[in-house]
Amino acid sequence: LSVMCAPLMHKGELFGLIDATGRVVLAPEFTEIIIGQPLTLVRKGQRAKPGHPAIQRTQPRAQAIREPAQIIRRHPTTWWQTMEIDVGENRGIGIQLSVLSNLGLVGIIDRPFATRSSVLLVTDEKCQVSVRIEGSPEVGILSGQRGEFDNNPTLRLRFLSKDAALTPGQRVFTTGRGGIFQPNILVGTILSVEKGPLDSEALVKPAVDLSDLNTVFVVLSKNH
Repeated sequence: LSVMCAPLMHKGELFGLIDATGRVVLAPEFTEIIIGQPLTLVRKGQRAKPGHPAIQRTQPRAQAIREPAQIIRRHPTTWWQTMEIDVGENRGIGIQLSVLSNLGLVGIIDRPFATRSSVLLVTDEKCQVSVRIEGSPEVGILSGQRGEFDNNPTLRLRFLSKDAALTPGQRVFTTGRGGIFQPNILVGTILSVEKGPLDSEALVKPAVDLSDLNTVFVVLSKNH
């Protein structure tokens, strides 16, 4: 009986495999994968820079990204709201598990079925994420926007302080509050800030281009 494994490559170098159970197995010369923009590989004897903006650190003994999945269905008129992937309860998928790409947050499992699952995308207004802004004490709630129908939907970041000192290009990461999304997942970058009499809001460009996405990863445990 042969077991098929999928190789994982980065810049032409093999750094690991996805084994028959769907788990990531690192090559012996690597100790850690820091998944962000860009992907960083940590070799034996090296250390990641302190405060490295990783979305998730995957180590051989405690792998956070467990289940790769292919996108099998998108509705052409609501592609920015939901999608379906080809893994379900038969592969350990449950409700409210994070869905990532190698660039950042994609969404959350909305409805798992036997062999497939529905994903609520970060660009849907019902997907609300507690986030922080890199290099700032500001925290807020990020969600999609109603009526975003073009190919480049943006996110709205609410409940910032009225004097929020933010600049375009600052990165936005999950806080981990609420127990659904793991902390330090890259969600997007600040586009602009709108100040009001009581608080401020910001427009955020998603880290992941959801219109051009084929493969994602489901984090099987909320505790990683």
